Amino acid sequence: PYLEDILKPTYGVIIYQEQVMQIAQKLSGFTAGQADILRKAIGKKKRTEQEKQKEKFIEGAVKNGINKEVAASIFLKIQPFAEYGFNKSHSAAYALIAYQTAYLKTHYPVQFMSSLLTCEMGNTDKVVKYLNECSEMGIQILPPNLNASDLNFRASNGEIVFGLAAIKNVGEAAIQSIMGIRNKLRSFSSIFEFCENVDLRVVNKRVLESLIKAGVFDSIHKSRRSLMSVLESALERGQKANRDRLSGQKGLFGEQPPGDKTDQIPFIGDWSDQEQWGYEKECLGFYVSGHPLQKYKQEFRKLQLTKIDQLGELVVGRKTSLGGMVTSIRKIQTRKGATMATFYLEDLTGSIEVVVFPKAYESCNELLIDSDHPIFVRGHCEVDGREVTRVIASQVLKLDSIWKEGFQKLLLTIPLPLIDTDSLKNLQELIKTYSGNCPIEFEIFKKSTFRIRLIPNQTIGIASVPAFIEGYERLFGENSVTLYTKEKY
Repeated sequence: PYLEDILKPTYGVIIYQEQVMQIAQKLSGFTAGQADILRKAIGKKKRTEQEKQKEKFIEGAVKNGINKEVAASIFLKIQPFAEYGFNKSHSAAYALIAYQTAYLKTHYPVQFMSSLLTCEMGNTDKVVKYLNECSEMGIQILPPNLNASDLNFRASNGEIVFGLAAIKNVGEAAIQSIMGIRNKLRSFSSIFEFCENVDLRVVNKRVLESLIKAGVFDSIHKSRRSLMSVLESALERGQKANRDRLSGQKGLFGEQPPGDKTDQIPFIGDWSDQEQWGYEKECLGFYVSGHPLQKYKQEFRKLQLTKIDQLGELVVGRKTSLGGMVTSIRKIQTRKGATMATFYLEDLTGSIEVVVFPKAYESCNELLIDSDHPIFVRGHCEVDGREVTRVIASQVLKLDSIWKEGFQKLLLTIPLPLIDTDSLKNLQELIKTYSGNCPIEFEIFKKSTFRIRLIPNQTIGIASVPAFIEGYERLFGENSVTLYTKEKY
């Protein structure tokens, strides 16, 4: 009854910060100033101050004739709401913006996502996150293109054209120069023509190297390695053309005669995938034409690994398992002389800082040096004083060694329409062939209708996990096996 007037407009749920303050005033006799101190302590997650305020809240409520246990339970209800609550005017503004953005994302998804990518071009992690979201939404991202890309990301015919401003070491002045000449020429046909016409004072060698490495010239020549081999001669031609224009010896857009042999680029082969992806990462902060972890995507899913873009405050303190590549490792000597390390772990969705304390580091120091192979990290999340999420690792292993370590269990899903006498007989034979110690569970499901988990009464287990999975997925479809790794904390 004490809270009815305060919570009636929100159907009994504490939503606004004003409600927290009103509850403190009515139940515990807080002044407006004291109630605001309580709001700040909870909203800014100051645990020590929260405990002090909790004592005052309960003490004041008891003086007003409220049972101590009831007062304590009310305070416990206030805490989680207040931590993520806003004042009423702020909430109304956010609700309107949320409605508007949800409408635009639903009805104009391509335009919405291209604008979002443009807004976050300076934040690599967010660009990666939104590029992945575009993929999940079925929106194709066209790679950087000399004759199609603009300064920013742009929606075009249901697709998004990559923005040149996302490329490092290029700069807006160089892009504007390129676009200005392109508008007059309509398009570029070769790197020689490009260098002869753009302003090489802003579109310099460093800019050109970044454009080639990022794949901007792919639309006019597929071999980035071959383009890089003629870059010096193209720049020389461009500089001569610039000097000729300044001396009045040529027209503004003087070109070599059609079919001039000096425009031909000898093919000297391509960079390896690893080299090409490495250059893309260098120039863009992420991969475009492929990803070293792409071939491990299904393995990550089977291992129930958490995606890095799913980590945040909501998983703070929870155990988690991740997979990815090591980048930016830094070794640290502790005061006791032991060695620990921090590094960034990158998966297909983003990157996150991982801290490996001395005890865990002893068993994985050589593994972290070999950055060419994916690793498995088990640990828990925490948020530092800068509100940055990081992972504290308890175990780091090579990804392929997980199979040797064994699994806690396997979950085998079976679509109801695929259950018949033959499939069950084949399943029985498969389990018999690969009999072992790894426990298995079954989940029978009918899409959008039901799921039933079956745990065998008797001990049924399998060995030779990869071979078993291959056979099982032939029977019941791809991705029908989920692996649960053994925890070692």
